[in-house]
Amino acid sequence: MAEMKDKITTGDVVLKDELKTMIHLVKTDEDVNMCIQMAKQFQKVKYQLQQRYDFFFGPVFMRMLHHSKKADIAFMLMEDRKGLRNLLFHMTAVVIYMDLLFEAGKYEKVVKCYEELDRAQKYKHLPLRNHMTLAMAALYKMNSPQALEKATNLVQATYHNSKRITSPRTRAYAAALALNQNNPDLALEILKLSVESDFVQSLNMALKIIALSRLDQVYAAMELLDKYHVQTSISYDQPSKIFPDCIEALSKMVDRNDDPQIKQTFTDTKTDLEQAQLINDVSIFDKLCDTIHNSRPDDEHIQNLQDKRGRLVRDHHRY
Repeated sequence: MAEMKDKITTGDVVLKDELKTMIHLVKTDEDVNMCIQMAKQFQKVKYQLQQRYDFFFGPVFMRMLHHSKKADIAFMLMEDRKGLRNLLFHMTAVVIYMDLLFEAGKYEKVVKCYEELDRAQKYKHLPLRNHMTLAMAALYKMNSPQALEKATNLVQATYHNSKRITSPRTRAYAAALALNQNNPDLALEILKLSVESDFVQSLNMALKIIALSRLDQVYAAMELLDKYHVQTSISYDQPSKIFPDCIEALSKMVDRNDDPQIKQTFTDTKTDLEQAQLINDVSIFDKLCDTIHNSRPDDEHIQNLQDKRGRLVRDHHRY
């Protein structure tokens, strides 16, 4: 550590392996600052010698800032167009950066970061799925008419771009935002964009039940409810639990309906689901955010972000 301080003071060359080692040894705020100074020194020498980078520092450096919860520092570095941004900028690093901003509650900055990527012509051919999901999650958190307008435009623009598709989770956030803004019609349109086949299908089906219930589409909503109810008579290794928000929306819909048979069917179904313990104890709107927070790589995965040549092996952020 003392040797690195001397190098920074004297302006000596910082070697690639020295910077890599320091990034993985960071524990304190002083260590973070040391890494930044070393990175600046490393970048300066590379620029003067007109050498190309043979290792992508962006992902590991940004992960270090993420682990240290340094959102403000990360923002400062990424906004410095003449500074370390050139060393750090990498599509995986940007995902980690957006995730860091999201965790810090800087939702507008998350959206702005995605919009800058989306406007850049050089990235038009890239899918940007993870980046888009984080941007939509941020818009969901912002929960305003303006956020819904942006989310709708984002989904529409992506839908018409043959080189990009919205992920199931992205659509789940957009639909949930529409519901929170009292627009179940829009929520249904978003959920109809494609048929899901993974875990997020359960989230999207639950959101669809809420939207249909608010629109008083009784038979469509009850038909989806029956997909949960069938599990009470058949044994499943991993049964899908209905969210309490769905039960609440269905209950209000039934109360507005004059058909006693519908009311009795709902009451019986609800009782069966309760007895079978098939009603989730977590709100779907909490679960949406939980899926973001529980999809991050552990320290062992971080060490494997790059291979010997510094090329990205795989993106460990699974959104």
